[in-house]
Order: sequence, then structure tokens, then C-alpha cells
Amino acid sequence: MVAVGDVAIAVRRALRDELDAAGAEIVVSSDLPVVRTDAASLELVLLVALAGAIAGMGGDREAPARIIVEPDTTSEQSVRVRISGVTGGLSELPGVLLAREIAQWAGGELTMPDALVVELPMSPGESGDDLRPSLGEPGDDLRPSLGESGDDLRRPDER
Repeated sequence: MVAVGDVAIAVRRALRDELDAAGAEIVVSSDLPVVRTDAASLELVLLVALAGAIAGMGGDREAPARIIVEPDTTSEQSVRVRISGVTGGLSELPGVLLAREIAQWAGGELTMPDALVVELPMSPGESGDDLRPSLGEPGDDLRPSLGESGDDLRRPDER
């Protein structure tokens, strides 16, 4: 299970410097659900979408811009998160376009009616029969290895 609010708070923390530079803040609603979805896809889509939106905001304002991450609708098939307070030319921002592609890769979508809306599919129940395959080949061990830099990811046969 994934606490969407915890993921959004982690993304806000990761974007602290960008928020300061843009004179913006992210407010994470306490009403965000706990759902069964792919946490990594959710975090990546939120991170890239918010970073792209922040980059397009600029920093010339008297009061901080307030970006709100709140629940939209959640069903048995998908979770939807609404990002409001972001304005102007969203469909042309490279980060937002990349976030849309990532969401689509994960089986969801990112739309921009009057705000950014991230929608990702719910993961299957405990059986795991419908899980999307990983990016590696069957049998690949993609666990982190402590190499020269201490943080690289290599397969065991490449060590």
C-alpha cells in the first residue's frame, strides 16, 4: 500500500531548492488516500511534473506561489491526484511533457484541464498475476552494488 501524501511530501522535500528559487511552496493535503499503486511511478511522475511546473513559474512575485497537491477521484481502477495553483503554458513545459510520457508508460495519464491531474492505475491484489514486468530480463539481479562510486547499479556479471 502506498500513502500518496507521504510520496508527495518526499517529492516536496526533494524540490526544496527549486521551490526556494521560484518563490513557491507546495502544500500537501492531508486527505490524500492510501492506495495500492506503483509507488515508484507515482513518485517519478509527481517529481517530474512538479519540477517542470516550478521551472516554468519564474521567481518574480511578492508572495510565494502556492501549489496544492490534493486528491481528485479514486476508484477501484485508478488513483487521481490534482496539482493546482500552477498556471500558464503547462502543455509546453518540457518537464510536464516528460511527466505525461512517464505516466503513460506506467499505464496512466497526466491531463491539464484547469490543473495538472495525475492518474495511475491501481495495482492488482495480493496474487500479483497482473503485475507489469520489470525493465530487466528475467533472472537479472539489479540490486545495488557498491562499486567505485558507491552508488552505481550493475548486474552481478558486470562487477
